[in-house]
Amino acid sequence: MPWLTGDDVTLAAKTINLPIDDWFYAAFIGSLFNLANIENWDEYGTITPDQAAELFYNVIASIGEGGTSLFTKIRRTSAWSFSTGVAQTLSWSDAPIDEIGCWDAGDPTKITFPEDGWYRVTANLTWAVNATGTRTVTFRQPAAPFYVGGAHPGWLSYAGAIPLSQVFYAEAGQYTDLKGTQNSGGTLGVSGSSTLDYTFCTVEKLA
Repeated sequence: MPWLTGDDVTLAAKTINLPIDDWFYAAFIGSLFNLANIENWDEYGTITPDQAAELFYNVIASIGEGGTSLFTKIRRTSAWSFSTGVAQTLSWSDAPIDEIGCWDAGDPTKITFPEDGWYRVTANLTWAVNATGTRTVTFRQPAAPFYVGGAHPGWLSYAGAIPLSQVFYAEAGQYTDLKGTQNSGGTLGVSGSSTLDYTFCTVEKLA
């Protein structure tokens, strides 16, 4: 976007019938015209605030078309227990947002990619307080049955959140899921909630 010049501001002020010294609003409208690649100001004459708002909406919407536009969020709404020493696949409770269409309540462990492309998958598991052993969180690679992720020691005095993020290229129909393991010596849970982000996963369609 080109920088505004003094002439731009003056023309913008005239276009929306503003005093020339009302620089903020004039610069705002001038920026919109620059973003919209409008070179001939005189074609527009005087525009109303409502018309300026519509122009703003249209310009911002057109910019957004080139960025990330699809998003999914799935979560645990109740606690989930992991047995000690056993890798278990986490089952998700619901998807309050599923613009991508990658979660099915009939197969709740899987995040299925509906079309070819790049996806960023980010998860967070909030484990119960327990200082013994370690906790691991891993994602399944969509194209092959192996897992990537990380581990963290147990926590003594507070619940421990383990975030994990991976970028995958997936073909239509491939999927990922999330495994958790812990070796505390007994059953250990992760927290769930329908109002707080304790244990959840987000998916973004990147390209």
